[in-house]
Amino acid sequence: MGLISQFVFPTQKGGAYTRSCLGSMWDRAKERIGMKDDVVFRDIRALAARDAARRGENRSDIQKRLVHTSGKTTDIYIKEVIADVSEIPMSLPWIK
Repeated sequence: MGLISQFVFPTQKGGAYTRSCLGSMWDRAKERIGMKDDVVFRDIRALAARDAARRGENRSDIQKRLVHTSGKTTDIYIKEVIADVSEIPMSLPWIK
């Protein structure tokens, strides 16, 4: 099966859907499965960015995939994933 389009969700002719069309498809899909949460389509995009960061993918590659012109925007998407390392020494009683 070959690549027919550069778009993630191509039309049957390989073109791009409009923003409103994608939104209405998303709403219908949520309705079909009975999803009541306020999950919006961009939440999936953010989840994909966080998953990529958890897998250790390069931040600049994630930025390119999200088509962000600024790395600061990408950092907003993945900041919760990359935890700061604590410098506080802590001994645990069960580890000698």
